[in-house]
Amino acid sequence: MKPNNIFIGIDPGVTGAICIITNQTARLWDCPSTVNNMQLIINRIDNKYKKTHNIFAYLENVHTIEKWSRQNGDKLMTNFGQWQGILASYNIPTALVLPKTWQKYVVDKKLGEATKKNSKDTAKKSFYWAYEGWNDTPTDIENVIKNNHNRSDAFLIATFCERTKGMLT
Repeated sequence: MKPNNIFIGIDPGVTGAICIITNQTARLWDCPSTVNNMQLIINRIDNKYKKTHNIFAYLENVHTIEKWSRQNGDKLMTNFGQWQGILASYNIPTALVLPKTWQKYVVDKKLGEATKKNSKDTAKKSFYWAYEGWNDTPTDIENVIKNNHNRSDAFLIATFCERTKGMLT
């Protein structure tokens, strides 16, 4: 076992996001619009960290809901399958995690507030330094998440992966 770990969290939604965490540092990307660009992120993570880090991924196990348009539901499920395939092709241990599971352990819930707001507020309180993509200028997590619940979800899924040490895989 390698001494260092990388924890990946993926919100596979239409406007989803991906986050990697290592050593209390987070890197976040909005979900690319093509499978090739999704693969490029995982390829770079693999090339940069595989020799020195154990890599674990949690992918949010989501399903379409009736109120979504067919187009959004199809894109969600396409992204979900593409992320699974990409992670498998790099032999990255991946667990599918239901929203209620990761939210139970990492989201500070406030009575009467929507889950998305609770997710953003919780993520913004984090002490992690953050980067947007491969940008080398760190900032606090609040500046990277802004008002984007997909980024906050990806970050919190990666945080859950870190807390559980990727052992759900």
